[in-house]
This record gives sequence, C-alpha cells and structure tokens, in this order.
Amino acid sequence: MTLSVCNLMKLFFLIDASASMSLLDGRLGESRLENAKNIADQVISRLQGQSASLYGFTSEVTKLSPPSMDYLFMRLMLQHLTINEGDVSGTDLKDMLRYLHEHYLTSSTSSIKTIIIISDGGDNRLEELEGRARLNYIKELEALLGSLPKTYIHTIGVGTLKGLEIPHVMDKNKKIISQLNEDILKALSEKGEGRYYAGYAFPATAIAEDLAAQISKVDTFSLSEARQALNVEEDLKYDSYYQFPLSLAILLLAFYLLWPDTALSSSSSFRLNKFSVLLFICFFFLSKLTAMENLQESMQRGADYFSAKNYVEAANIYQKMLAEDLSAWQKSVVNYNLGTALAAQGKQEEAIEILQALSRDKTSAPLLRYRVLRNLALANFYQGERLSQVPQAFSSPLQDSYFKALYFFKRFLEKIPLVQEAECQLLKISGQDECQKAYPLGRAATLSKMVMVDIREKARENLMVQAAPPQSLPWLATGLQLLKQDLNFLLENHLTASLENKYRDLFKRHVMSWLPLWKALTIQLQRDKNFFLLERAAKHFNQIAPLISKSDFTAAEASLEIAMEGLEHFMHLLFAQDSFQENIASLLNDFSLAALQDPLEFNTLLFLKQKLDRISLPSEHERLKAGMEAIENNLQASFGQLQLLQDLKAQLYFNESFQQLRRVLLILHADIHARPDLVLEAAIGEQRHALAQARLLARLQESQAQTAREADLFILSSQEYLLTFSSYFHQAAYAQQLAKFNASASSAGREERCQFSPWNEVFPLFQQGNRLAKKIVDLVQASSLDLPRLVKAQEKVLAIWQEALTKMKKPNKTGKCSMEPNLQTSSPQPFQSSFEEMARLIQQMNMQDQPLPSQPALIKEGLKPW
Repeated sequence: MTLSVCNLMKLFFLIDASASMSLLDGRLGESRLENAKNIADQVISRLQGQSASLYGFTSEVTKLSPPSMDYLFMRLMLQHLTINEGDVSGTDLKDMLRYLHEHYLTSSTSSIKTIIIISDGGDNRLEELEGRARLNYIKELEALLGSLPKTYIHTIGVGTLKGLEIPHVMDKNKKIISQLNEDILKALSEKGEGRYYAGYAFPATAIAEDLAAQISKVDTFSLSEARQALNVEEDLKYDSYYQFPLSLAILLLAFYLLWPDTALSSSSSFRLNKFSVLLFICFFFLSKLTAMENLQESMQRGADYFSAKNYVEAANIYQKMLAEDLSAWQKSVVNYNLGTALAAQGKQEEAIEILQALSRDKTSAPLLRYRVLRNLALANFYQGERLSQVPQAFSSPLQDSYFKALYFFKRFLEKIPLVQEAECQLLKISGQDECQKAYPLGRAATLSKMVMVDIREKARENLMVQAAPPQSLPWLATGLQLLKQDLNFLLENHLTASLENKYRDLFKRHVMSWLPLWKALTIQLQRDKNFFLLERAAKHFNQIAPLISKSDFTAAEASLEIAMEGLEHFMHLLFAQDSFQENIASLLNDFSLAALQDPLEFNTLLFLKQKLDRISLPSEHERLKAGMEAIENNLQASFGQLQLLQDLKAQLYFNESFQQLRRVLLILHADIHARPDLVLEAAIGEQRHALAQARLLARLQESQAQTAREADLFILSSQEYLLTFSSYFHQAAYAQQLAKFNASASSAGREERCQFSPWNEVFPLFQQGNRLAKKIVDLVQASSLDLPRLVKAQEKVLAIWQEALTKMKKPNKTGKCSMEPNLQTSSPQPFQSSFEEMARLIQQMNMQDQPLPSQPALIKEGLKPW
C-alpha cells in the first residue's frame, strides 16, 4: 500500500482584489491585479501533485476554487478574478487572517500547509495609524495566526514604493496615494517562516521558480512521518470522496439546530417547504460543481480528439461548449481552441473570423494573446497558399483567386509584427529584458513573398489575355518598348560568355511571356479589315525567340522593329476615328500596370497624373467631364495619402480613380447596348472593384476602429451603381436576341440564327446576383459595419455572375437549329416593357431557333419556372 506525498501538502493562494490593485504600476506597466494573477499563474503551472485552493480577498474572503489538483481549472478561475471580487470593496487583512486561522490553520490533519499571499499590503485600518500604533496593529495581525505547526507563509508585494494616485477617491479633499506596504507583508512571511518577494524587483518566472523550489523543499518527509501518515490515509480519502455529501449533511444539521423552536413547532407543511427550499439550494450548488467538472471533461475530450487529429470532432465539442454558461475567460479559451481546430481542418476563413475577434482583446493573458495572433497569422498564410495553387488557366475566376490569395498573404505579413510584439511580452514576463532579434514565422514570410511575386506575374498575364483590344493593344505596345530596351542592352554591352547566356535566356523568357497576348488579339481582331497588319506583326514577333536562341541579336532586333511598326500602324487605323478613346485606353493600360505595384510608388502616381493632364476632353465627349474630374481628384487624393505614409488609404483612392477610368471607357464602347456579355463583364468588374475596396477596409479596420465613413466613400457608390446594370443587361439581351432572330437566310445568316443562347439559365443567375447586390447595399448602410459578412456576400455575387457569363460564352449546343428565314426584318427598337415580358419574348425566339422534341412551357408570369 503506497501513499503519494501529494496528499500531504495543501496550498492556499490568497490574492488581494481591492480597488488599489487596479493601479497601473505593475512590473510591466500592467495593473497590480494583473501582475498578481500572472505571478500566481506561473506558480500554479509549476505545481506537481499538491492540493491547492484559490481565494480572493477585499474586506471579505471569496473562494474561487476548492481544494483540488485540477490546475487547469484553477488557472481558468484565476483569470476570472476581478477588482472588488464578490462585489465587496475595501481591504481588511485582519478579517482575512481570522478567516484563514478559523477555517484552515486549526485543522488537526498532518498535512503541511503553505499560504501564498499576493497583495500591495494595503489595509483600511492600517493606513490610518502611525508610529507605535501601527506596529501594535501589525503585531495583532501576527497574533491572529497563532501557533503554526507545519504551516509556511510566503508573501509577494505588487506595486511600487512610490505609489500612484487612486483616481476619483478623495479623503478630506486630499488625493489618496496608494503605495506598496512591505512592512506588514514581511512581518507575515517572518511569522510563517517563509519568504517575502518584491514583485517590482523580480520577474514573475523568477518568483515562481523560487517559490516552487521552497514548496518542494518542505514537501519531503522522513520515513516515520510517511508511516504515521498511513494511519490517516482513510481520513484523507474521506476528505476527497465524501466532502460533498458531508457538506450537505452539515448544512441540514445546522439548519435544524439553529432554526428557532417556535418555527419548528409550526405546521408540517411549513417544515416541508423549508426542507424543500434547503434541498433546492444544496442541489443548486451541486449542479454548479457538476457543471465545472463537465467543463473540464469537455476541454480534455476536445484536446484528446485534437491530439488524435480528429479535428472535426474536436470542433464539434468546442462548439457545444460555447452554448454553455461560460465566463468571459472560459469563452475566450474555447473560441481559441475552436478556431485552431477549424484551421487544422482547412476551414481557414472560418478560423480567421473567430481568431480575429479574439485578437482585438488586448487585455487577454499574454500567452493566450500570443497563441491567438500566431495561429491567426498562420491561418491567413495557409489560405493564401491554398488559393495560389489553383490550376494555371486563363479565366476570370482565376483572376479573383489570385487577388484573394494576395489579400491573405498581405494580412499574414501584417500580423507578423503583432506576433513579434506578443512574443516579446512573453519574454519580458519570463525575465528577459530584451527581445530576441529572431524574425517570427520567417520561413513562411519568405515563402509568402516569393509566391506573391509569382501571383502578380500570373495576374499580369491573365489581365492581358482577358482584356479587350482597346486595353490590351496599348499594353502590348508598352511591352514591345521594354523588349526593345532589353535587346539594346544585349547589343551595346560586351558581356562575358557566361553573362551573355544568362541574359539571353532571361530575354527569351520575357519574349515568350507576350505570346499569349498576341494569340488572344489575333483571335479577337481577325474580322477587322486591317487584320493583315496585325497578323504580319505577329509573324515577325514569333521569329524573335528562335533568333535569340541562336544568339543572332541583330536579326532579332530587325524582327522586333517590324513587329513594333506593324502594331503601331494597326493601332493608328483602329483608333483613327477617336484619338481620345485611344488615349484613354493607353492610360488604362498604365493604370493596370500600376495596380500590380505593392505598395504604390510616388513616381508611378506622378507619371499617371502627368499623362492624365495631357489628355484634353473633346467637345463631343462633354458628358464625360464629371468622370474625368473624378479620376483626377481621386488620383490627387491617393498622392496626398502616400505623402502622409498612409499606404492603405492611398491604395483606396487609387482604386477609385482606376475604376472611374474603366467607367469612362465603358461609356465610350459603341456596341455595349447590344452586347449583354459586355454589360455583364462590366458588372463583374464593378463588383470586383467593390470587393477589393472592402478587403482593403478590413485591413484598415485593424488599425483604425471606425471605417463607416470609408465604407460610404469607397464601397457604397459602387454597390449602388451596380443596381443600374439590371435594365442595361436585359435590354442588351433583348436587342441581341432580336437581331439574331431577324437575321437573313444567307449562309452567314443561317450561322447567326443558330445561336443557342442559354437564357433560361443565365437570367435566373443574373437576377439572383442582383438581389444579393441589393442586400449588400443594406449591409453597407447598416449602423454597424460587418465587413466579414459583407465580403462573403460580395464574393457570392461574383461567383454567381461568373457562372452566368461562362454559360453565355460557352453555351451547350445541343439539338438542331431552325434554318427557316424570318420575314421580320425591322431593326431592333428600345424595349420598354417589363422584364417578365422581355424574358417571355426572348424565350419564344429561342424556341423557334431551336425546336427540340420536348419544348418547355412559356413564361407567363414572374420567374417561377426558373
């Protein structure tokens, strides 16, 4: 039969929670109470099998944790300790010591007792005394402890000897200064044969380590003491296993002994009611204790599932725990565990939302704050990494994934300084005055920067291929100018063979990167009457890479010059009718290149402003005056914010200027009123812009509490503008369908009439996105801006409209096409009827073009069939 020595040691933690403990003169500038809690937490974390209990005291003593070896629960309750615990103010050390003596120090058990008192030494009575009266009062306090066999008292003083003024408290019109009173704390430790620790002189970890050593020193016994302890083993077991039923019995006995006889002689029904009330109170406290045990059990089960990598079950347990009645500290811990479990599952965005909310609480325990920030940073990194690994195909959804990945990588890099700050705080608490110079999460930071460079390159290529000719042609011309400069460098400098090979390979890769854009342009412009010029220029450009491989730089230069001349001639003919549109398209190209910079640069904005100033507005485009002024004003505001080192705000204004330029070019597009695909692409571009602004605001919100004004300025206008696209889209769809339906019966007309537009799928998708866009306007105008919810809604609108656009561009061509000519040849007129009527006519024309075996019923009212 063996007995663990842990049953022979009992510890009592008594922590001062009076108003003076709220003063901010702890060792690290925190409050005295936070300093005390940190020291106690460090000591508890070093216990090894001792039974410990936790109390807070003011003018009364409040039990926070019963005797237990469940240190995790005790540390949780410690964090729950607040100023004036138990809603009682003042400080009465005499009452605290009397309570300690009566309840614990007179026990007949052979257990060794260690008392740890953490306080600033303040006492309401002591502060009124001076000289001998003060010394006599201290001796009275010592006498209260009486004879202390096998009892040790350690005291820890928090605060400073200089002290601080207690705010909003006056005594006879004089300010009260609260100082650390070491005299009484030293006297108590001497009486208890323990040690006194000055909290302002030593870090919490140093105090905890020394205290743990003192506890271990007295927690050893001779063989005779251990044998003697065996005789009381059953008593100890009784204390452990039967304390709750015994407590109930004592309560019941005390109730009947202390209740007046006259009351006991009353009616039996009254006695029954009295007994029922007593039982209810007892079971209420039992239920509270059971709830605490259930909380600990759930935490342990969640941790076990997490260790077994069953993250789904761990998350389920933590979610169920949040439905319980938890304290603020307990809720923070459970939410942290839930966020970590979700991140481990790969649900990074859900984890980020939870951890982001926790990170805003800067008063949480240093260790918890460090772990929250670190896991939040990693969740952003993993989400960015996942989004950057999408298939490398040129499509608009890919573009959205690229820019979303950039957003998460940027947020990850922005979190690193906060992680470093939290880590430094932990190091200071552990006694290290200087932070380590090591860069936290350095490997992930390096990898994220490399991936961001790769993403920007892919985004640039994707933007070029997806752009319309008015945008992509000037972009290509700029690219050829850059290639010319690189080639001149190879021709004009005498390089070593090794360097020449490296530059040659680099230049060849640069040439190859422009081939997708040449290919896209030849497909888009093959029906232009001057297409032969573009085709010839592309042919000469394709000869450059093979010539470079042979190191024939002179011949490569000749081919490049022919390609540049041919492209310039083609562009001049294409934009000959409107030089203003050519200038706007060229400016848009420069804005697109600038948008890929991170961060924006002064020289770039200055170049854009100078180019904008050189563009004059023709009289026939007077309606664009307000738009051009908005471009200039936002660009100027971006320049101003950059001078104030406000990079995020500069980016917000730049994005507004960029989007306004896109709107101007959209108005100049001649055939947009008969091209529903262009209208939908413009709507997607507008929504993409609003989403980018919302993500920037989310980053700004972390350093600036109020972002409502910025939301109105940078998001609301775009979201409201989006609502106007509905009528444009439906009218353009009707005009296009009518033109194709009335096509003549020539061979070309037959081809046109077989158009298979999937309107039955496209219209419901467009309407679904439009309804959600209206809800987004309400979200922006709400009194409390919920940016995470707003971003999710914007992403959903984008996904819906992208699906609609894909169906429009790549319809499922099944069935046969009707070749019968239509006698109606009138030109399409503006359609002013309702959308339902328009949809009915479009569907009717669709069915006449595509007679299938089973025809769907016509739309008669609303959009219910969809």
